[in-house]
Amino acid sequence: MRPIGPLTITAGDGPVIPLDIYASGYNGVRMSVNEADIGTLTYEVEFTGENPFNAAFDPATAVWNIIGPAAVINGSVFDVSGVAAAAIRLRITGGAGSLTYTVTQTGLQ
Repeated sequence: MRPIGPLTITAGDGPVIPLDIYASGYNGVRMSVNEADIGTLTYEVEFTGENPFNAAFDPATAVWNIIGPAAVINGSVFDVSGVAAAAIRLRITGGAGSLTYTVTQTGLQ
């Protein structure tokens, strides 16, 4: 596994996290959110199929898709397997507080 984080976000869009979709043994990606820190925040986990390594890639204009409730494993773990995700991010949509989260891509050392 290759964990990225813990990362902390207090407002807006979190950083774009590129995924290695060509890795041997790639089994998927999970984002774990520490909801104990959540306060009154609302948030969503998003993915894009656009290549974040392309020089023309702009997170502000990229097409982001919300990972729906079917992808939630338990209240705070999101499974990004089964979608054509080249990158993911966490977006705060309202409220106040901070979120701490970690992204793990399975199959990577």
